[in-house]
Amino acid sequence: MIKRIYFEITQACNLKCRYCFVRKDLSSEILKLEKVIDILEQAKEYQPIITFSGSEPFMYPDLKEVVLYSKGLGLFTEIYTNGTLIDKKNAEFLVINQINNVRISLDGPLKINDYLRGKGSYLKTIKAIKLINFYKKKYSSDLPYVSLSPVISKKNLNSLDFLIKLAKDLKINRVHFLSLIWLNKKLAVFHVKELKRRLNIKDSYAYRLINELEDLDFDQYRKKIKEIKLMAKEYGVLVDFWQSIDRDNFVDYWYSPKINQGNIRRCGYIYDTVRIDQKGTIISCPLIRYPYGSLKKESLKKIWLGPRARFFRKEITKNGLFPICYKCHRVLVE
Repeated sequence: MIKRIYFEITQACNLKCRYCFVRKDLSSEILKLEKVIDILEQAKEYQPIITFSGSEPFMYPDLKEVVLYSKGLGLFTEIYTNGTLIDKKNAEFLVINQINNVRISLDGPLKINDYLRGKGSYLKTIKAIKLINFYKKKYSSDLPYVSLSPVISKKNLNSLDFLIKLAKDLKINRVHFLSLIWLNKKLAVFHVKELKRRLNIKDSYAYRLINELEDLDFDQYRKKIKEIKLMAKEYGVLVDFWQSIDRDNFVDYWYSPKINQGNIRRCGYIYDTVRIDQKGTIISCPLIRYPYGSLKKESLKKIWLGPRARFFRKEITKNGLFPICYKCHRVLVE
């Protein structure tokens, strides 16, 4: 059952975030409007959530057209964006057409955010949120639901409370706190070898995600997150966290190179989520980009139920997760 479809609608982006994991070596090719519409038509029988992301989806030339088509099919439609390209026209478009959710990236106050995301990005993002709020009030609309998506790092750890206050002041619906991939060199090397051995693919992408977590005080990290949860409750702001710190061994759980940690974990992504890259290829997930097939050649259903997709799911089920999988929040513990 397909519950969600992610369209990596373009690899173009107007920012250069310091920690971004989106691959910049991918083709600049994009799907034509007619093909995206065709895919949406195929998808409607599943009634999935449709997410347009990127890099930066507002750089896709036909974004408004595909978003309108998705909404016209009665599908829950959302956009993941850095917000800097949302001007008056785009903000009004989002409100008038009742886009369900806009998730906006913001990492902290001006100085910190601009260091991480690029000079001038903070003010543009704040302006975008205010514009959306303006048109929501003008048209007496509750949509789009607006959420923030900060990435926690040692640079902004002590400024997370700022985002809770900001969310309250700007009537943000929710703050989704993400984290850097906690992947050390030893695990990255092991992961690349496993991809070759089990899938017969050469992919050194994991090396870009290496994060030795230097200078990150884990006691401070845990303390800060607990403070943020309490503060969010006090301010009436909904929050969630990409990494759970509720377990005593949360550092080992997310960062240890050990794969077998005494529990059974399975992927909750590959059985209900379709990810389509900018060329129209369905891939297994954003971190292991194993190709199932091209939507330019085959139907959505045929690829989703086809031999390569079945092989990948069987490989995961029979032989276990790949090393990098243990760093993902879609991994479920049984």
